[in-house]
Amino acid sequence: MKIIFILTLLGIMLLYGDESGKEISYKELPEIVKTKLSEITKDLNVTTIEQIEEGGKVWYEIEGQKDGMSLDITISDLGLLIELEEEIELTKLPLKFKEELQARYPGINITEIENVTQLLYEIEAEIKGSPVKIKIYPNGIIEDEVPEKFEVDDSWESKK
Repeated sequence: MKIIFILTLLGIMLLYGDESGKEISYKELPEIVKTKLSEITKDLNVTTIEQIEEGGKVWYEIEGQKDGMSLDITISDLGLLIELEEEIELTKLPLKFKEELQARYPGINITEIENVTQLLYEIEAEIKGSPVKIKIYPNGIIEDEVPEKFEVDDSWESKK
């Protein structure tokens, strides 16, 4: 379980690690991003919008409040949902999870809970009979687990 957590954390660091962003206004959002945002929520009080660029990929992080709770939405420049982070009340956390947390961490005082939904495509394939696993995020970032004996051609990225 700890290994899965560490690998997930490393993946997130790789996904968002080398990014440069700038704050923009709602008016500056591409129409396709505005459309996706309105499909996800109608009543968001937007507090911050950031345009992120990394390796030629662009996405938007929209932060706001809905019904007194924080809601952070990440949408690609293609209008695809990348991630949705929704603050939830302690009462919405399943009782089994609360009990497990209290058993593992006696005296825990939970200060915030977020329900996080992340979209990605997981691809299992073969190269010359060897299995490979590939993850593609809606912002175009690709992570792979390819055996070292195979060379991965990243030159296509520079052709975009």
